[in-house]
Amino acid sequence: MRVATGLSVLVLGAGGIGHALVSNLEGGIGRVDPFRDMKNRPQSGHGTNLLLVGTDGRDTITKAE
Repeated sequence: MRVATGLSVLVLGAGGIGHALVSNLEGGIGRVDPFRDMKNRPQSGHGTNLLLVGTDGRDTITKAE
C-alpha cells in the first residue's frame, strides 16, 4: 500500500511540475494579430470545425486521373 501511495504522489507531483513548466513556457510566447489592420475582414461569428479523415492513395492512380 505504501508503494502505491508513494507512486501516486510521485506521478501527481511530476504532472503538477510538468503543467507549471508548460504554462510558464506558453505564457512567454508573444501573440500577434496578423489581421488587425484589415478593413475588409468579415464580422466575427460562430466558427465551424471540420474533421476530415481519410487516406491519400495517389500511388495507385494513372496520369490521366
